[in-house]
Amino acid sequence: MKRSLICLSAALLAAGCAQNRIANLATCTAEAGITGTYSTVYTMDGGTAIVPGPDVTEDQARIANACLRRLGSARTPVRPRGTASIPSEYPLQPGDAQLWQSLTPEQQRRALDFLRDGSTIRSSLQPD
Repeated sequence: MKRSLICLSAALLAAGCAQNRIANLATCTAEAGITGTYSTVYTMDGGTAIVPGPDVTEDQARIANACLRRLGSARTPVRPRGTASIPSEYPLQPGDAQLWQSLTPEQQRRALDFLRDGSTIRSSLQPD
């Protein structure tokens, strides 16, 4: 009984964290003036960061990420960046070059696998 209460408490806490993260994303994208679609990545320290893309400028991403840090939903995305150049032999979407440069080496390898299979870099960032 005690273990199931602990598990239930953990599940409720996780649900609350997800709701806070969604609310914070809505607040911060509005503050940054982001009205189109945007991509997020999870940082190595457990935060969330918005990456520039077709509908998000570098400035908008910077403003949104500062807001997320202020609200406690993001950490500065400090992580090793990949050094591989963006593959030019696959069809790419607008903003992919900027996104590629922000990926870790592991994320770049995964993205390359997705591109080989006819998918997109952004879809490689979604959890399985």
